[in-house]
Parts: sequence; C-alpha cells; structure tokens
Amino acid sequence: MHWIDWSIVVVCVTLLGIFSLYTTRHVKVVADFLAASRSGGRYLITIASQIAAIGAVSGVAQFEMYYAAGFVPIWWQLMSIPVWVIIVMSSYVYYRFRETRPMTMAQFYEMRYSKAFRVYAGIITWVSGLVNFGIFPIVEALFIVYFCGLPPTITALGWTISTVAPVMLLTLATSLLFASMGGQITVMATDCAQGIFCGFAYLFIAVFLMVKIPWSDLVQGLSMSPAGASVLNPYDTAGFRDFNVWFFLVGIFGMVYGYMSWQGSAGYQSSALNPHEQKMSAIIGGWRTLVQSLMIVLIAVSAYAFLHLPKYATSAAEVQSVIQTIPTETLQKQMRVPIALAHMLPAGLKGLFATIMLFFLITTQDTYMHSWGSMLIQDVVLPFRKKAVHPQDPVGLAAAIHR
Repeated sequence: MHWIDWSIVVVCVTLLGIFSLYTTRHVKVVADFLAASRSGGRYLITIASQIAAIGAVSGVAQFEMYYAAGFVPIWWQLMSIPVWVIIVMSSYVYYRFRETRPMTMAQFYEMRYSKAFRVYAGIITWVSGLVNFGIFPIVEALFIVYFCGLPPTITALGWTISTVAPVMLLTLATSLLFASMGGQITVMATDCAQGIFCGFAYLFIAVFLMVKIPWSDLVQGLSMSPAGASVLNPYDTAGFRDFNVWFFLVGIFGMVYGYMSWQGSAGYQSSALNPHEQKMSAIIGGWRTLVQSLMIVLIAVSAYAFLHLPKYATSAAEVQSVIQTIPTETLQKQMRVPIALAHMLPAGLKGLFATIMLFFLITTQDTYMHSWGSMLIQDVVLPFRKKAVHPQDPVGLAAAIHR
C-alpha cells in the first residue's frame, strides 16, 4: 500500500483508541461493563450490532460466495425477508428475554429451570464460542497480509516466521484492549463510531467501482459463466454444489430454530433501553444489513468481471500471479477477491477499504471477547465460588447480578 493508505489506517485507529479511552469514564458498576447499564437506543444498537455481526472473516466468506455465484444468492436470500419480518414483528424470543432482565441466556435458563442448567449452558456456550472464534484471527490476518501486500515471511534474529503470526497477535491485542477497557459501553460506543465511518466509506468505494467497472462490463463478465452454473439466472444453477437453493433454505431454518441461541454478541441482547427499543433496533437493523451487503456484492462481482474480461487481461494476469503464490487452493479462493480489489483500487481508497476491514475485524473480535469472557466469569466461575465476592475482585466481575 502507498504511504497515504497507511496514514489513513493509522490515523483512524488512533482516533478510535482515543475515543475508546473517553468512554471508560462512564463505566462505574458491573451492569455498565456487562450490559452498558441497559442504556442503548434503537439507532445506537442498530449501527453497533450490525457492524459487529459481520466481521472481516464474514466479509471474506461473502466475497467468496458472491464471486462464485454472482447475483444468484441474492435471489434466494430474498426468501428470508418474510421470515425475518415475522420474527421481528412478533417479538419472537427476545421480547420475553428482555422482560425478565437477564444479562446472558444461561442466566435466563437459571430463572426458568435451575442453577445446574445455567452452569451446563454456560460451559457449552463458552467452549463452542472459543472453537468458533479460533479460525477468525487467522483468516483475518491472512486478509491483511495479502490485501496490504505484506511479505509472506519475516526474518529477525536469525528466525524466519510467517507474517500472519505477528499480524494476528497485534489485531487480537488491539481488540482485547478495547473489550477490557470499558466493557460493553466501550464496545458498543466504538462499534457505533466504526459503523458510521464505514457507512460513508462504502459510498466512496461503491462510486469508484461503478465508474471503473461499468454495469455493461459487469453483465458481460458475469455472462461468461458456464451453462448450469450461471451467476445471473437463478434457474440455471444445477451445477452449483455449494451455494444453491438448499444452502439458503438451511440458513432460513437455522434462523428460526436457533434464533438468539448464538451468544457471540450477548452484550447487545441486553443493552437496549427496554424491550421495545430492542425490537425497533432489530427492525431497522434488518434493512441496514441489506444496504451493507450491497457493497460486498458489488466488490465481488466487480472482481469477477475484472478477472474475466479481456479488456482487463493485463491487470488480471498480475492478480493471478499473486494468487498462484498462495500454497493451498482453499486460501486461493478466499484471497482471490481481496487481491483483485487491491489491484483495482487507487491510493487512498485502498487505505479506506483496509480501514473498513480492520474495523470489521475489531468490532467482531472485541464483541466476542467481551461476550465469552463475561459468560466464563458469570455463568461458569461464579456459581462454583464458595464465598461472597468483593465487587472489586476481578474474578467477581458479575457478582452484582447475584444480589
């Protein structure tokens, strides 16, 4: 990346760090740390939770999906909108959850069933969350290395290590700092700030891509897909194994059957001012997700046209040469769109997109770290404590909930 790009990244992250320090003054009691004192309004919760939910790893996954299937997934995803409307308008699950005022789902289970079931649910949730989270830092670090054009290895003091390792440690440390400084208040406030920034950044990048790869080129490039694997016609996809209609039907079933069972963003499930604000944030957030997805779709299909049309053959050859240096086919598919985008964007916009993805990374990681850490203490450790916990005891972070 150009020095202008690195300057954009450094300045944005520095300002975010200063803002996060400012938010710590509002953390005074345990409820502030765990649930932001239930003070979030609908718009704050909407922006913060939506950017926390996507993550850089989800962005990379969606790049791969839309590159492979084009506009076809959008057609099938529209089936989920009526289901989503029914869920949010009926206050399915979350309204009753908020009315009982628990701070985690395991605590809700204790209210409904028993303390033993709370501990069991806490252990299952915490362990499954860590297993799921395990792959996130690696994929996100790989994105940073290949998009920013960093060397694959670093040699220091006679040792040669993969660049992915220090990048992964640096991003994890940054996210952990945000999560531990002020808990849910800091996480929610900084996530909202990052979401607002990304909203404007989307616009600049989208406008540039629409100018660089006009609509006629997009259609021409996508029309080059083989018969039976069309990326334009949803009824000509018999050759798709991964992103066909069954993929999305399974997703819709999971959305209903497992609604709110995923606790990676547990802090947001109890941070709203009241149940109604929680409901309104879910309604607004659904529409905002559609807008947020437009940028990801536009990037993926633009990369497809860029790599397939003869008019971009010279630049596409440079992209392919970089992709061939990646050791495995799976990583090649994951990094194909990021590498293509790095060759498409000019200086300035490249730094802007790097900042967007870095913010995606931070918002997801600090939200997950806050959720899993809170659950470990509140639902697994505290129930086994034989004596009362002092409020300032770090092990008793959630002790106030038991009083």
